[in-house]
Parts: sequence; C-alpha cells; structure tokens
Amino acid sequence: MLSPEYLDRFSDQLLAIIDEFSVSVVSDIAKRIIMMGNISETSNYQIEILQNAGMIYDDVIRRISQVTGYTEEEIKRMFEEAGVKNIENESVYYKAAGKETITLNQSESIQQILSANIQKTFGDLSNLTMTTAIKAQTLFIDTCNVAMMQIQTGALNYNRAVANAIKKAARISTEVLYPTGHVDKLDVATRRATLTGVNQTAAEINLQYAKESGCDYVETTAHAGARPSHAVWQGRVFCISGNDKDYPPFYESTGYGTGPGLCGWNCRHNFHAYFPGISSPAYTKSMLREYDSKNMEYNGVKYTEYEVSQMQRAHERKIREYKRVLAGINSGMESSRNEETKNALKKEFNTQSIKLKGQEAELKNLCYQTGRRYESARTQVHATRDKNGNIVGFSRSVSQKAVWANRKSKK
Repeated sequence: MLSPEYLDRFSDQLLAIIDEFSVSVVSDIAKRIIMMGNISETSNYQIEILQNAGMIYDDVIRRISQVTGYTEEEIKRMFEEAGVKNIENESVYYKAAGKETITLNQSESIQQILSANIQKTFGDLSNLTMTTAIKAQTLFIDTCNVAMMQIQTGALNYNRAVANAIKKAARISTEVLYPTGHVDKLDVATRRATLTGVNQTAAEINLQYAKESGCDYVETTAHAGARPSHAVWQGRVFCISGNDKDYPPFYESTGYGTGPGLCGWNCRHNFHAYFPGISSPAYTKSMLREYDSKNMEYNGVKYTEYEVSQMQRAHERKIREYKRVLAGINSGMESSRNEETKNALKKEFNTQSIKLKGQEAELKNLCYQTGRRYESARTQVHATRDKNGNIVGFSRSVSQKAVWANRKSKK
C-alpha cells in the first residue's frame, strides 16, 4: 500500500528535470526568433522560417537526448523505491494478522511486475516527449508568421511583436500530443503518467501478494480532497473475488482496472490487505465525512479540500508558466545584438517577474489560510549546463535573476 501523501510527492525530482527540459526548449525557440532579425522580403523570410523550424526540431531532439539518461534513471529509482515501500507497508497488515510476510526479492512474479511497469512507463514518457519536437517546430512557424503579419500591417512594432512571439512560445512550446489527438502540457502529462504507473504497479503487487498469501479482502485508502466519484468507495473494505455477500465486490464497486476508477488516471488511492475478524478498519464514518466537508476557509468562503487542492494546482501551473516565459525572454535578451530590442525585452522581463512574484504570493497566501503545504521541492532542482548550454547534470542551485528584477521594481 502506498499512502496518498506519498503518491502526491514521489515524482517531484522527475518533474523538476522535465521543467528544466521545458525551459531549455523555450530558450532555444526564443534564440531562433531573435536570430530571424527584422522583417525583410516576405519570400526570403518564409524560407528563413522553414530553415529555422528544421533547426528547432533538431534542437529539441538534442535536448531530449540530454535528459533521457536522467529521466530513465529517475523513473527506475522511483519505481524501485515505491516497490520496496509498498511491500514494507503491506507486510505490516499480514504480520498483524499472523500471516507470513515476503520481501520484494522473494517473489519472482512481483519483481516481473515491477520491471515490466518501469519499462512501460519509460516508453510511454519517451513517446510523449518526442512529440514535443513536432509541436515546437509548428509553434515556431506559427508565431513567426503572426509576428511578421503584425509588423507588416503596423499593428505592432518589431520589438513588441518579438516579445509577444517569445511569450506565446514559452506558454505552449512543450506540449505533448496523445495518439487520441488530446494535447497537454509536458509536466502535466509526466505527472499523470508516473503517478498512474507507480500506483498501478503497487496495486498489481498488492493483488499478487494477496494471491500468494490467500487473502481475499482489501481496504482502500482515503484522503481529504478526493474527487466525488472516488469519495463513494474510499476507506471501505471489499472482497476481491466478489464471493462474500457481506462485502461489496472489489472490481465492480471501485472501477479498478479502468481509467476513471481506483488506481486509474491521476488517482492517489491505493489499497491494502484486510482480514475480517482480525483487522480493524483504518477509517471511521466520521473521518470519511470530515474528508468531504467544506472545512477550509479562503478569503471568507468555505471550500472542500478537493476544491482548494484544485486552486493550488492552478496557481502552481501558472507559476511554472511564468518561469518558462522568463526563461524565454532572458534567452532573447542574451541572444539579441540590437540594444533597442534588448531594452524592450528587459522591460518585459521586469513586468513578468512582478507577475511571477505576485502569483507566488497568492499561492503562499492560499496555503497559509487553508493550512495546506506549500510545495517548493520542484523549484529547488535546476539543470547544470556547459558553456554551450547543454544539460550535463542537475543541481539544487537557485537562480535569483527574477527575484532581483522584482526587488529592483519596488525601489
């Protein structure tokens, strides 16, 4: 069994790596936009756009190769750590019931489950990440064409059009394309894939453990802030086989094995072994009612923890977006040889820095008022780059450039 709290935080390190990859892609696109220079003859400009778009594709593929080793290593570490943690937690329930416990290394079938899911999750993420190259290429062409039209029609001057192009590229550059046609941000897709992968692995291990030990019952975990469709079955005991009329059937009741169900998409619920007549329920009815109540106050309004959690996630997504925008503008400033363009981008950088700090202040205020944990782990991990800007490792140094720009604006 993996707790909801564990599942909420285990992927922070991987997501930090993905954030740095996204920043690198944004920086590469911004450099290419600046390199396009001023608008000249339309036909020549279109040729330059297509040539640079091809280079953007190559840039992203190169970035992917730089982080692949780190992501593969981190995925393996996450799954193995979660596998050991899950078995240890599960063994507590078997030991309390007087049953024989096992370790990860003692069961070949459990090891196979773990290994297969590591490979599947890495493959899924690799496929999604590769789609960012095509998306970035298309985005570059679109933003350059829009900028060209704005300048030629007089809607915007060159510097304003370039700044807007960089901001747009930063906001939507690292999107992934699912086979279904659905588009999502890379960080959101990564969190979903790893959370679902690790949780489903733990669930498969638990069912295999139960099978090998002759256990036919499980109790689902529960947490405040559960989505309404999951709140109906969280913290309850189920019969795996469905042969005991005193307990609801596991698969039918929880939707286990389906995307919207237990251990499905983005689900932080798990389950552990339960032995009727021996085990004690982990959750009382009053505890479960409390989880669903509107007991969190923010700016004078009462919310459920689920509602507050969604507000917090929205703030966090916005903060990451501002950081990508700042990275793009900074890259543009460093790449430009035109002082007028540099000054315009510097002004935009200061504006976006103030917005970032405002968004961070709103998030901290939300967490302060509601008592939720302010999660800063991902902002503490940054890429180490060589003199050519290639990612060669990861460290925990924190850039102060945006902080400094924000402080200067207040003087």
